[in-house]
Amino acid sequence: MKKEYIKCVAVLTVICLVVAVLLAVTNSFTAPVIAENKAKTIQASLQQVIPGGSFEELALPADAPETVTALYRETSGKGYVAVLAATSQYSNGDMGITAAIGTDGSIAAVSITGYYESKDFGRDTYPQTFIGATADTVMDVDVFSGATYSSNAFKEAMADALATYSMVKEASAG
Repeated sequence: MKKEYIKCVAVLTVICLVVAVLLAVTNSFTAPVIAENKAKTIQASLQQVIPGGSFEELALPADAPETVTALYRETSGKGYVAVLAATSQYSNGDMGITAAIGTDGSIAAVSITGYYESKDFGRDTYPQTFIGATADTVMDVDVFSGATYSSNAFKEAMADALATYSMVKEASAG
């Protein structure tokens, strides 16, 4: 009985080790492809909000809101782009948002790159209501009727983008 038990444990251990090695090998081949596809997706979203731009990624301030996943500066001086991931209360996943912020500190363009809720909140029209909004006016934009949680999450993400932009501008000025 004891020999049988040891044999079963040994067989299961070997199976686990083989599976772990196979997963590691698979990951070594797929990780670079996944990273490349993610970078292409981000670059496409940057180009969508500032067409023809060339971008450099900036370090996020330590106290940047967690919805801001990356911040880019357009190298010819057209502005900045914040990449955001916002979650509403009933979300099936993060709402991906890319927002261009002009040199005047206002939202210049917005693109939704990921939206996983069944209820549409005007994803083609609602984001456009934020164009021209500043840190002082962004919270005055009305929520989208019938999708309050999603539109509130979107509004807060826009405020976070503008706050992060302000932090970076203040740091570079000082």
